[in-house]
Amino acid sequence: MQLKIFATDLTNGIIIANPPYGRRLKDKTSARKIYQEMGNVLGNLSSFNQYYLTSDVEFEKYFGKVANKKRKAIQRKY
Repeated sequence: MQLKIFATDLTNGIIIANPPYGRRLKDKTSARKIYQEMGNVLGNLSSFNQYYLTSDVEFEKYFGKVANKKRKAIQRKY
């Protein structure tokens, strides 16, 4: 993942992401390094609304910002 090269001329926008997590990567450490990189690059876009879907309860710690709202998603099997 090359977030280091992310650039935009936009002054505001919406970011919606489902970042990799330990269960998908089979490695929590790698996932958390990605969260840190995301926070370094995307965390400073304060005029952007940002939404992240993750099962890692420590996402905020590694991203470096605290969510102002949290939602619990439930996956149902039919």
